[in-house]
Amino acid sequence: MIIVDRIEGGFAVVYNENKREDIPLEKLPQTVREGDVLVSCEDGYRIDEQAVQKLKEENMALEDELFK
Repeated sequence: MIIVDRIEGGFAVVYNENKREDIPLEKLPQTVREGDVLVSCEDGYRIDEQAVQKLKEENMALEDELFK
């Protein structure tokens, strides 16, 4: 799973299996943002919307547990 940590200096800083990588923004969809999950494909990368939603739900559940 490739997760976008942040965007800086023309690159997306991502974590892929706990390894940090910098991917040039021109190889990513124009709508990419922090927290997106990327999938490698023939012409670069695409955003996995289902995985993004699942991560958001997991994070919300963790927040609920922390702040109860």
